[in-house]
Amino acid sequence: MELLKENWIRLAYGAASVGIVWAAYHFRIQVLSDKDTFDRFSYIGGVATFIGLLITVCEVLQAISISKGIRAEARALLAEARKVDRATLFSECLLMIDRINDDVIDKRFGTALQGLQQVRRSFLRAAMPSTSPEALSGKLAEVEELLQESVRAAATASRSKRGSVEIQQALLAAKEILEQLISGRTANHVP
Repeated sequence: MELLKENWIRLAYGAASVGIVWAAYHFRIQVLSDKDTFDRFSYIGGVATFIGLLITVCEVLQAISISKGIRAEARALLAEARKVDRATLFSECLLMIDRINDDVIDKRFGTALQGLQQVRRSFLRAAMPSTSPEALSGKLAEVEELLQESVRAAATASRSKRGSVEIQQALLAAKEILEQLISGRTANHVP
């Protein structure tokens, strides 16, 4: 059945060619009133040329049909690849948040800030309007402000334990929002 679906144009022009040959043979007496050899040769050449033209036009239509199918399949594959890429970026964001948390524990606020900025860039590359990234963006902005304060405070004095806990709580809240976004997306979009 699939073979017929893919080659219906070829079957149509094959049947049309057989019909034309039959009609040319059947009506040859009316067309060729005199039996001159050159007229027969000319008549046969005209029929063959017409059949060749029919085959050429139908093959062009077949090629167009095949290219449309290939284009649709390529678009579907590209969409799937983008979904997998987004899921990968989201997973990397989760890993980076864990690393940022480790940096906060070790009081490497500058490194944590750079990591957070990378998380934001990765998230923005992966986010779509349907992801509603406002909640996560807001939480990441809050964490970034806390980290910037910590970087400034680290230059003068050590950040208090309470301040580090506040950063970690904000990071965990951001991670939770991201996990909710991922679980909502991967359940519906990633194979």
